[in-house]
Amino acid sequence: MISIYTITTIPATFPYKDSRCVGWFESCVSAFDEVRHNSGDIYEDGHYRYVIIEQVDPGIYTFPRKEFWFEWIKNREDGGVFSPGYARLDTKPNRFHNIACFSMG
Repeated sequence: MISIYTITTIPATFPYKDSRCVGWFESCVSAFDEVRHNSGDIYEDGHYRYVIIEQVDPGIYTFPRKEFWFEWIKNREDGGVFSPGYARLDTKPNRFHNIACFSMG
């Protein structure tokens, strides 16, 4: 079965009605690269604090197989260089634990 990897941006404040899926990719590596490089300015000057990449299989009412969470950090380290950008989180932020399937609604 072929999966896609969706990228959804989520604002820092409630409500999360402004979250939106900004793209999808056929490989997890490509999705990660887009988030790490803030491609297309997905941060949008501070509006989108969080990003989630979801591995989604084809189907109706499908749930993500995997989730990868990122948070905007003003002074993130990347290979010894400090700059603003999205950093991968080890766990899903608590405020989102009861929410699933961000990209497909």
